[in-house]
Formats: sequence, C-alpha cells, structure tokens
Amino acid sequence: MITATEKKLVIKTWGKQYTSSILQGFAKLHIKNADGNDFSPNSISLLVCGHRENIALEIEIMKLAHKTIKAKKVLQDKRKKLSKK
Repeated sequence: MITATEKKLVIKTWGKQYTSSILQGFAKLHIKNADGNDFSPNSISLLVCGHRENIALEIEIMKLAHKTIKAKKVLQDKRKKLSKK
C-alpha cells in the first residue's frame, strides 16, 4: 500500500494531476491490466491514494517517480552549466 510519504513524493514529482503522467509512463513500459487494456485514471488514483493495493504497480509507480526526479535533476544541471557560460 502506498504510504502518505510516497503519495507526497508522487504529487511533488507530477503535481496534483499525476494520473496522466503515470499512464504515459505505463504506456511506454507496456504495462497493462489483467484484461490487456491500459489502466484507467480512476484505478491509478485509487492506487496512489491507498484505497487499492497492488504491490507490483506500486513499485512501478515509485520507479517512474524516481526516474522522473533523476531526469529533472539532469536537466536542471544542464541548465546551470549553460547559464554559467
């Protein structure tokens, strides 16, 4: 189950409307539900809010969050280097 700290991390990473970003990440990784369809925004929000438990998806969401944080940091470092020149 996603804890309150992890939920804050998700909101800090993608903002209050995080479902579309997570769905895009799942689409890139070809993560589907049991029926072979894409997850619905409602199911993603239920996972992040902690109303539904799915350990595998929760781990994937946290991996996406950390990957996004790293990408933002690299971009920020590049901007700093370019602004110093």
